[in-house]
Parts: sequence; C-alpha cells; structure tokens
Amino acid sequence: MTNIQTFIVEPRTPELAICARWRANAFSVLQASFEQELRSLEQFVSDQSRGVALVAKANGEPIGTCLLVESEIKPNHDVSPWLAGLFVVPEHRRKGAGAVLVRAIEAQARQRGFSRLYLYTSEAVGFYARLGWSVLDRTNWKGLDTALGGVDSKDSLLGANQIQDCFWGGRLGRDGSFGFERRGVGADGAADHRPA
Repeated sequence: MTNIQTFIVEPRTPELAICARWRANAFSVLQASFEQELRSLEQFVSDQSRGVALVAKANGEPIGTCLLVESEIKPNHDVSPWLAGLFVVPEHRRKGAGAVLVRAIEAQARQRGFSRLYLYTSEAVGFYARLGWSVLDRTNWKGLDTALGGVDSKDSLLGANQIQDCFWGGRLGRDGSFGFERRGVGADGAADHRPA
C-alpha cells in the first residue's frame, strides 16, 4: 500500500495551482475557469480560521484534494461545516487516498471544535457509508438526486491520533485520542450501521 499523507494547502505554493486545476476540471458545477478557481482557492487558503484545503500526496506527488468549508450549495440546508470538493486523480482511486482525505478533513473539523460534519454527494453515497457517514436527507439540486450526508465525531472510524504527523504545523493527536469511540466498526473495518 502506498504511503499517503495529507498537508494543508498554503498560499502561493505549487500545490495550490494543482488543486485549482483539478477543481476547475472535475467540478463543472463550479462554472469556474482555472484562473477563477485559482483566485478563489488562493483567497480561501489565506484565512484558515473558516476552513482548510488539504492536498494528499503519495511518494511526494500530489494525488488528491478536499476542503473543509463553512457553507456549501445554497439554499438547501443551513448547516455547517461541510466536507467539499473531494477529488483523487484517477490512477490513485480505490487505493485509500479518498478515505485518507475524508479522515483528515474530519480531524480538521474536530480540531476546530465541531462534533458534526456534512456533505452533499450525488454519486458516492456507498463510499461515504463505508466510512461511517449516514444519509440525512435527499434533495434535487440542478436536476441531480443529491444526498445530504452527515457524520458525528463518535461515528468516525479513525481517531485523530491515528492521523497524526500528516499536517504541516503540528500533530493533531500529540496528546492522545480526542476520545471518539470506534462504535459501529465491523470485524473487516467497514462501518456497521446496525443500531448500537
């Protein structure tokens, strides 16, 4: 298995342009050119008090990105914060990079004091369900059947101490676990949605 690490995307770094290109190409719903997405992402990463952009790397090469944001598509659900824009390059899909990015965003949310995290997905409900997320609602957004997903800290499969050493600027789990239990995990490590 490839060693996948996540890093916070910083302003004026090569990773910023790579993530902006991925986002402009992969998320047509943004209706943004590369240049527009680069400016938007540059502004977003310059203030990490409201969110964070992560890049995943395998053997030093960028392979994916994901965001923690305050708000997502409007006006459907007035909740916060959101996991948004998960993208993994095709040659690294189904190899764990997406799960690593999701867990890292969950850790960033916990670090900021949030106990619940949300997302929208129209195609990856099964992927997020395997990671312990639940469908909370469904909506029709721009003609797409879109699921509102959510996860509570206690439902996360990985504690913050299991994602340590993966962020620039310090370890998240240096003082041990945040105390989130691994309730609902089957013997194979997959999420188990039976009632507790």
